[in-house]
Amino acid sequence: MCFDIEHDIKITMLKYIEQTLTVDSYKIVEDFIANNPHILKKLEATVYSPFTTDLFQKYFSVQSNFNPNTNRNENRIVAYNDCPLWVFFELITFGDLLKLYQFFYHTTQTEPPVSEKLLNLVKSLRNACAHNNCILANMKHGTSSVPSEISQYVAKIKTISTAQRQKKLTC
Repeated sequence: MCFDIEHDIKITMLKYIEQTLTVDSYKIVEDFIANNPHILKKLEATVYSPFTTDLFQKYFSVQSNFNPNTNRNENRIVAYNDCPLWVFFELITFGDLLKLYQFFYHTTQTEPPVSEKLLNLVKSLRNACAHNNCILANMKHGTSSVPSEISQYVAKIKTISTAQRQKKLTC
């Protein structure tokens, strides 16, 4: 489910760009990296990952230098002005995707389809699953509250009664 949400975030942003034709996806990537230099550092650490190295070689200029202090090669991205958004999606973490999502909708001055608060809940669930954390051990009736957006959305589903909604959304 988390992967479906992640995929939908990407598709929704690309669809918006495709439909408006006024947003430059290359510029979005460039501006996002310029405003978030820590993400560039994260990318530099993954330049030679077997899953992404071809994308980095095609869309980024990377210098690799030996650091005698650490006794390791260090990668530095020196240019990134030719990376389309759909490629950038494949290079960043889910947390960075959410930062990009926020940046994108702020930059385009449009209301994001899903609130940041809800997406942070998805991120927490996704990270718990990805890191094999036990997420059911401490679930007790009445120990959590449902975000109002979710409750209001479920309330619109005619086949779910108020009693069912209240009972099922307690954990």
